[in-house]
Amino acid sequence: MRRHPRAKQGVTLIELLIAVTLVALISIAMLFSMRTAYDALGRTNSRLMANRRVLGAQQVLDRQISNLIPAMAPCGEGGRKLYFEGGMNGMRFVSAYSLQQASRGYASVLMYAVIPGEQNEGVRLVVLESPYTGPYSLLDMCVEGSKLTVDDIVRRRPFVLADRLSFCRLSYRIGNEWKPVYQGKAPPSAVRVEMAPLAIDPSRLQMTTMTMLVRSTRDPARAYKDEDEYLY
Repeated sequence: MRRHPRAKQGVTLIELLIAVTLVALISIAMLFSMRTAYDALGRTNSRLMANRRVLGAQQVLDRQISNLIPAMAPCGEGGRKLYFEGGMNGMRFVSAYSLQQASRGYASVLMYAVIPGEQNEGVRLVVLESPYTGPYSLLDMCVEGSKLTVDDIVRRRPFVLADRLSFCRLSYRIGNEWKPVYQGKAPPSAVRVEMAPLAIDPSRLQMTTMTMLVRSTRDPARAYKDEDEYLY
């Protein structure tokens, strides 16, 4: 049987080029789709991590301040002084909650400070942590001018709780009033940290003003006995 003269075997070069071009276009489209999906996944992960950092910092603030311990520093001969000092730009106290061991470890001496941000863009809230080993580890409260400078704090590599803030200031509830500087013999009933982000981003969680209640109801100047009706 003879084959029709117009019948052809295989494909022509033009048909091969068209097929290769179509395969290349499909491959490029698939690669662009995968790249877009990976970029979206990366942005989502970045936002989730940023949101987790903000939530973590808020939890640390709340737990460290609310678990304040009214420890007394042995100042002078037989004298005692509450280890709590607070101003608009920082405070120091003893807390039952630490960054490394949370509420399961030993108490820690904490120092909060508001320092300039990186390249002097805004400010940041940082905390320095050291172990509390007893009343004699609090003797710095008895020494005048024992506050650390900003350079000293930066040199010690503190933990950054909040960064890229337009402002950050602390205040303390004493009685029924909020004071920018703590003055008293008993711990404040609450601490407020006012702050706002340097750049507002509605797509992410950002640090805002927080008010933390101090749970301790113990009067550090009072000698408690078993028959006392106070809770501590």
